[in-house]
Amino acid sequence: MPESLELKLTTLTPFFTGGVDGICDRLHETSLIGSMRWWFEAIVRGFGGYACDPTEHKCKDNDLCAACFVFGATGHKRLFRLKTDLELINDESNNSLKVEAKNSKWYIKRGLFVKNATVKLIYSKQEHLLPSENNDETSIKKVLSSEELKNMLLLTLKIMSINGSFGGGTSYGNGVLNIDCDRVDKNIAIHGFNKLKNHFPVSISSNDSKPKLNDFFFTKIQFKKIQINAVPEKESKWYTDNRIIPISPQMRYYLRSLIREDKNFSKDERHRLMGFVPNNHENEQKFSSLIRISNAYPLNENEYEFRIWGWFPSDFEKKDEILNKYKEWISTLPSQKGGLWEKTNLSPLSSSTLFCDSMEFFIKQLLED
Repeated sequence: MPESLELKLTTLTPFFTGGVDGICDRLHETSLIGSMRWWFEAIVRGFGGYACDPTEHKCKDNDLCAACFVFGATGHKRLFRLKTDLELINDESNNSLKVEAKNSKWYIKRGLFVKNATVKLIYSKQEHLLPSENNDETSIKKVLSSEELKNMLLLTLKIMSINGSFGGGTSYGNGVLNIDCDRVDKNIAIHGFNKLKNHFPVSISSNDSKPKLNDFFFTKIQFKKIQINAVPEKESKWYTDNRIIPISPQMRYYLRSLIREDKNFSKDERHRLMGFVPNNHENEQKFSSLIRISNAYPLNENEYEFRIWGWFPSDFEKKDEILNKYKEWISTLPSQKGGLWEKTNLSPLSSSTLFCDSMEFFIKQLLED
């Protein structure tokens, strides 16, 4: 008989999960599962295991990576299911909102809010036989227990919920959720990830360019409630009513400008860090942003918080330089020149940033709310 857990879900910033013709009409389970897989892959790689990128490589049958073993592939069924039950607060997800900063403009999807939402995680109580190593049927059989599976999935959801985001439009502030995952046993989860690492070791160097949790950083900034002048008054009412401050596009603009002003970083390096979509006539490479900045959500009546998170891949040649610069930009006081807060005229009440020294300790830090 399958087991199930019900998890409470609330939106801190709107989510956008796509749908038919790109119209977001609900929280699509497939999008939530896709985001879970993305974070699960990063955790597996952070522990030193192999997780493929399904957009570049297709696992099938018994020739599987750690992520495909859990999330499914051709000829192999996913080891769990998700069901969502929720009530939408609004239906304006497909109206674009204009946001400005100096000479730049963005038109971004507003997204959806939900209330009274639950996510049901359904999994089997049976043990799951890991594929034979090197297809050797005479090798010792190894299994992943149901408790290991459950806690790895809960740990993935909790890290995603407390520190990151999910769905579409995360580069422009969408997708911050609060998911009740307090029942995760981190020790059992870590044991499960180490088991997958040992069974699905890295065998190719291409993992260096993929998201690995040990390459990640996570920053949370708290500040007093402010008015963002970048949103026209008639459009800002929607955000005000939902108690969201659309701070992400402006923060991205000024962080990109700090990278541009630093002559140590080339245009291509800036594009890789902050993302770049070339015009049709430009013969340049498209980059997805490595750095995500959320919109601000309320902590209480007068204080708000937003997140900056991302990763500096192992194959980014100036990884140490950008990491040190980032620490400098977010630690400089608003009254001092050269920092992010002087650029944005924001005065944080407090901020905290987590970097990885060791995976197990990093995991435990990331689970602290």
